[in-house]
Amino acid sequence: MSKMPQKVKKYLKTLTHDELIKQVEELYGRSDLVRDYYNTKMKPTENIIDKYKKILQESLSNISEKTIPNIVNATKTIIEFEKIAEQEHLVELIIFYIRNLIHLIDKYGDVPKELYDRIESMYEKALKIVKANEIEDKFQEQFEEIVEIAENFGEDFGQKLSSIYKKHFKAKTRRR
Repeated sequence: MSKMPQKVKKYLKTLTHDELIKQVEELYGRSDLVRDYYNTKMKPTENIIDKYKKILQESLSNISEKTIPNIVNATKTIIEFEKIAEQEHLVELIIFYIRNLIHLIDKYGDVPKELYDRIESMYEKALKIVKANEIEDKFQEQFEEIVEIAENFGEDFGQKLSSIYKKHFKAKTRRR
């Protein structure tokens, strides 16, 4: 989250409680992102996660053998979700994204290197979030499964993910 400028804080402190509520209501009505942010704060978060998973699924499924998924739209979806979500939920969405990209590789075989690079990048991002938030135990098995699946798509891809995994889970060994 970005830090709020002092002049904005100063302005907000001048508002009465009712004026502040009115401004939040106005923002809520104008912006999907603001609506989603407040909805994640009020639970159940699953509805918001499902909404973003659906957007990702649509971005990644509208392809044919000759095209690649709408990576840009999918990436924007994750960036938007990152602005409103708890870190644990962000990891859940990134893992969903990775699994969908791997499914596309399985389905179409010869895909652009960009897909492999994107998976590696997002895999590492998710691992960093997990380590920083000390929630390894919740996701370790899923990260291991992704490495095992990746090993079926060529030695290089599996080795890269395995290397990324080992870098973040040095003290823990993968189960087989």
